[in-house]
Amino acid sequence: QTTARDFAGYVNGKTIDSVSKKNVLAYLDSEKTNWAPKTKNYRRSLLCNLFQIAKLQELAIHNPVSEIPKWDEPSRTIGYFDPKSIQAIMNLVARIDPQMAVIYTLVFFCGLRLAEAARMSWDWISLKHGTLKVPKEIAKTCKRVIDIPDNALEWLTILKKEVRVIELVERKKELADMNQPDLKLWKDSGETQLGNRQKTTIRKCREYGVKYSKNAVRLSYGTFHLALYGDIGKTATNMGNSPNQIHNHYNGECMDKKAAARFFSIRPE
Repeated sequence: QTTARDFAGYVNGKTIDSVSKKNVLAYLDSEKTNWAPKTKNYRRSLLCNLFQIAKLQELAIHNPVSEIPKWDEPSRTIGYFDPKSIQAIMNLVARIDPQMAVIYTLVFFCGLRLAEAARMSWDWISLKHGTLKVPKEIAKTCKRVIDIPDNALEWLTILKKEVRVIELVERKKELADMNQPDLKLWKDSGETQLGNRQKTTIRKCREYGVKYSKNAVRLSYGTFHLALYGDIGKTATNMGNSPNQIHNHYNGECMDKKAAARFFSIRPE
């Protein structure tokens, strides 16, 4: 919907059946937005679907987006932490911000996205059974149930004694009782808090000489989980990604099973 409104504003009131391939290209290639190829392809796919729906409803007779080829996307290099750096990060964060340490445990060792982990509740984590669930309301892609590795269980068991609530912005209602505006407001507020807390964490890590790369937190899980178990389907399920995406992003990034085993042996010190 956001892309549709943005595009409608760009073409300045044109009816959908009068939009041309040139109009779409000008929008996607605009110097004002300067989108990367991946973003252009994403927007292109949304607009293509929009015109297909318009054709089905007889609001347009052609789909100009289908005539536009996809942009070539540069190959992505996966950056991930070595186990020694992760141990140092976890030790430091557990000391200075236990709530963020819980979130990092869920991301590093269980494969959640940072935003998903920052919305989690202890109610969805069973330390007794060693499993956690990511409800559809907080997931970016899909709900899922994940087996918690033994090292993550140790972290969570210790941290739960200090951390009463995981979610950075507490919910006032159960998920089932929240309407879409309430849910969006809660999610947006949580992402703002997460951004601020991450900045503090990164600054503290650098002050203590601990190497930190913002995008490498969850990427470390994907890299080491696939290296250790060699199961693309299981890694994809845990991360809420497609098997194809896991294969393209993580397969072969780490060939050292001993390093992967050390990763899942990182425990509180």
